[in-house]
Amino acid sequence: MAVLAAFGLSLVASSASAQVYKFKKKDGSIVYTDSLAQLPADRRAYYNNLEREREERLQKIEKARGKQDVEADRMKAERERILAAKIEEEERQRRVQAIDAQLERIRERRGQQNATEQTWRERIKKARSRLQEALAEFDKVQQEYNAIAIKGGYGLLPGQAKQMEEAKKKMDGLEQEIDALNTELTVTIPEEARKASVPPGWLR
Repeated sequence: MAVLAAFGLSLVASSASAQVYKFKKKDGSIVYTDSLAQLPADRRAYYNNLEREREERLQKIEKARGKQDVEADRMKAERERILAAKIEEEERQRRVQAIDAQLERIRERRGQQNATEQTWRERIKKARSRLQEALAEFDKVQQEYNAIAIKGGYGLLPGQAKQMEEAKKKMDGLEQEIDALNTELTVTIPEEARKASVPPGWLR
């Protein structure tokens, strides 16, 4: 069995969208890496396809988010037009107040978004930290498993078969956690952030 491939865990702390790639070797061992070049051709194509799909989704979200700014600009222009129009003052005030109310709602939404900056950064920080911990833990457990497995079935000491079973179970759980955390950092958080009009800088 091969151990976890060595790679710079610091990459996880550099960007919310930093990608941790995974592939399974012929002997069944799991390898995590930050380099597409280290992946077999089929896995490289798989991750490239995922990245294209992710960018398409983010572009759609970005386009929808931009509509809010366009609408705000439109309402401001309409407000100026009403102020300059030759209409009764009472009607003018009614229209202006309606527009001001809509603009205020937009400002409130933006204010709420700004107030959550620290929340987003804490969420990113927590996910990155746990991902680093889980990768390191996976590496440690897999090395322990390999140290026993290399002896073969007939060379195991009493209790080592049980240790292998427990290590395999732990690796399976860590694998699921790593995959979930990686998805949270590369897909879930960026998409939710775009929908909430969160500036990219908040996710660094």
